[in-house]
Amino acid sequence: MLDTSEIDWIQAEDYYAAIYALGKRYLIRESLVSLEERLDPSSFVRVHRSAIVALDRVRELRSTALGEWMVVLRDGTRVPVSRRRREQVAEVIRRAGS
Repeated sequence: MLDTSEIDWIQAEDYYAAIYALGKRYLIRESLVSLEERLDPSSFVRVHRSAIVALDRVRELRSTALGEWMVVLRDGTRVPVSRRRREQVAEVIRRAGS
């Protein structure tokens, strides 16, 4: 079992969720919806229908030349942010950085 403080981000993969933590990838048979319900919203944010990130791992929110948005994690990982969630994600990241 992983402690939530060890999680960098989580990605949906078909019927599984890939948890990225401690430099490794752990695959579990659970939906992102289920994980999101159990994670502390002051520590994690859903950035895309297929991704959740740990707020303390976020280095920046960046836009691309094509107008797409992504969260860049401290380790350099880039996680896409959906248009629908962009404003909410930006607000949550701003509050977490305060």
